[in-house]
Amino acid sequence: MAYNRDNPGKGARSGRTRDNIIFDNGDNLPDLIQFIGQLLVTAGDIITVAGQALALEQEQKAQIQSQKDQQDKQREQQQVQLQIEQMQKQIAQLQKQIKNKSS
Repeated sequence: MAYNRDNPGKGARSGRTRDNIIFDNGDNLPDLIQFIGQLLVTAGDIITVAGQALALEQEQKAQIQSQKDQQDKQREQQQVQLQIEQMQKQIAQLQKQIKNKSS
């Protein structure tokens, strides 16, 4: 049994109710405040971890979007290059036709 400073002959629970133990002369108030503080710190840590997870997810989404944009740009450049090559072939054919008609 714990020592009861108000009544040294009896244990800590003698004659006290739970409410009296928590708020008895403010003896447990520092412990209660410390406990609440620990709860708040833990809640803050959980919020921080959740925020970091969301930030990481957003960063991954941004990287994926950037990669998609880059791929789209490369695809467009390839299509333009193909169109240029086709036009060059057509120009070469037209030049041959013109040369053959003039000869």
